[in-house]
Amino acid sequence: MAELIVNTGALLQNYRRYAEAGQVIPVLKGNGYGLGAQQLRDLLAEQGVTLFACATPEEALALTQPETDLLLLCCVHELPLLRALLQRRVILSVESLAQAQAIDALHMDARVHLAVDSGFGRFGFLPEQTEEMKRVFALDNLRVQGIFSHFRGAAAAPEQFARFSRVLLELDGYPVGLRHIAATRTADVPQYRLDAVRIGSGLTGCCGGTPAAVLEAEVCTVRRLKKGDRVGYGDTLLRRDTEVAVLAAGTSDGAFTYRDRGLRAFWKQRRKYVLFHGVEAPVIAPPGLTHTMVDVTGLDCHPGDRAVIPHDLVLTSDVIIGFPGETEAEAMDTVSLVDEVGFDALFTFIYSPRPGTKAAAMPDPATKEEKQVWFDRLLAVQNAKSAEIHAGYIGKTVRVLVDGRSGDENYPLSSRTEGNRLVRLKGDESLMGRFVQAKITSSNTWALYGEVEETKPHCSC
Repeated sequence: MAELIVNTGALLQNYRRYAEAGQVIPVLKGNGYGLGAQQLRDLLAEQGVTLFACATPEEALALTQPETDLLLLCCVHELPLLRALLQRRVILSVESLAQAQAIDALHMDARVHLAVDSGFGRFGFLPEQTEEMKRVFALDNLRVQGIFSHFRGAAAAPEQFARFSRVLLELDGYPVGLRHIAATRTADVPQYRLDAVRIGSGLTGCCGGTPAAVLEAEVCTVRRLKKGDRVGYGDTLLRRDTEVAVLAAGTSDGAFTYRDRGLRAFWKQRRKYVLFHGVEAPVIAPPGLTHTMVDVTGLDCHPGDRAVIPHDLVLTSDVIIGFPGETEAEAMDTVSLVDEVGFDALFTFIYSPRPGTKAAAMPDPATKEEKQVWFDRLLAVQNAKSAEIHAGYIGKTVRVLVDGRSGDENYPLSSRTEGNRLVRLKGDESLMGRFVQAKITSSNTWALYGEVEETKPHCSC
C-alpha cells in the first residue's frame, strides 16, 4: 500500500514563513491539499491560528469545532444548507444583497465576510455595488467580520487590487473587519497583504517552500528476471539479469505524476528512482495506476519493505508573445496562465516572421513596441517565480551531475540536478563526470549556487 507521510516540521516551517509578516488564514480545501484537513487544522491551531477557510459546504460541516472559526469561501443560497451551516457556526461569504437578506430572514446569528468580484468573474459583489454592500451592515442578524476578493493571477493583481482598494475607500467608515485578497502566490507582496493572507498550497511547500510530505510505498513482491526480458508499459529491455521490486503505488496515488502529462512524456523526460534506506533504486518502466517496477539488484530488498518516492518535479515550457493577430487581452491571459501554473523556468520569445510560413502572411495590427511591453510583463512574472522557487532551495542538499566548467571563478564547476536545474559549484575539476551531493548556499533567477557536501555512487541499470 501507498502512504503519504507528512513532515510536520516542514509544514510548520512553511506556515511560519508567511506568519512572520502578519495573520495567516490557512485554507483547508481539497482535504488540506492532500495533507489531511483535520490534522492540518489541529496542528496549526496549536500554533495559535483561530481562523481557517475552506471551499465547500461539505468541508465546512465536517471541519467546524468550537475552538476555531471557519470561513466558507463559496457563496451558498440554499436555505436548508444555510441553516445547517449557521447552526455549526460557520462564517459565510455574501455576494449579493438578496443573499444577505435571505440569511437575515432565517433569524439566526450570522457572521459573514463580503465577497467582492474584483476581476476574477467567479462570484461576489461587483465593485460598483457598494451601496448594496452598505445595506448589508444594517441587517439585524448579520455581523460583517471581513471583506475579501481573489486574484486570478499575479499579472492581473495590480488591476484587481486597485478595484478592491476603491471598494474599501467607498466603505470607509463602515466596520468591514478583516480585509484579505492575497493568497500563496501573491502573499510576499507587502502591498497586497492588508490584514491577512490566505495560504493553502504554500503550506505544502509550493512556491519556494519545503516539501511537507513524501509518498511511501510497500514492496509487494521481488522478482528475478533475465537479461533480454521485456517488462512494463514502456516495453523496457533488460540488459542484464535484474531483481525487480514491485511497489504498491502508481499514478493513481500521485507517484511520478505531474500536471496532465501522459506516461510517454514522463518516460522521455527523465529516469526516476525511489529510495530504500537512502539508496537510490531506478524505476525501470513507466508506472501503472497502482504499481511501479523498480530495479533493486544488489539491494537487500524483500516483500513488506518500504520505499520513499521523492518529489522532484521541474516544469518548463516555451512561450511566444505577439503571434500575428494576438490582442493585449490574449497576451495577458498567457501571462496569467504562466503565473498560475508556476513554471520553474520558461524559454520565452517575441514572435518574429519567417518567410514562407503561413503566419508571416497573416495581418498583425500590434506594434513591435506593444509586443515588447507584453513580453516584459511575461518576463517580470516568470523571473520573479523562478527566483522564488530557487530561493526555496537555499540550505537544502541536492544530488547533481557535475558536467563541466561554469566560467565563474568563484563557482568554477557547472552541474545539473535531475530536473536539469543549473547548479554552480565550488570544487575541484576532478569531480567532473561524477554525481555528488551539493549543499545550496545561494541562488538567483537563473541558477543555484552551492558546495560539494559528499560524493555518492549512482545506482544504475
